[in-house]
Amino acid sequence: MTAGNFQYFRNGTIVDSKKRYVLVVEDNRMISMILDESLRIMNLVAIVAENGKIGVEKFTEFVHKG
Repeated sequence: MTAGNFQYFRNGTIVDSKKRYVLVVEDNRMISMILDESLRIMNLVAIVAENGKIGVEKFTEFVHKG
């Protein structure tokens, strides 16, 4: 179901369909910050995780909640 620029996902969570999301898994805080800013410049939204386990958890949460 789509309404304007928004797309409805499970559990009533609304995610801006014009944004593109990237999962960044990096344990070095400085590199994560650089990647986050670089992606922001490219109009991408970074979802940052410190390790693979947290990355999987964040990805699963994003898919289920939006």
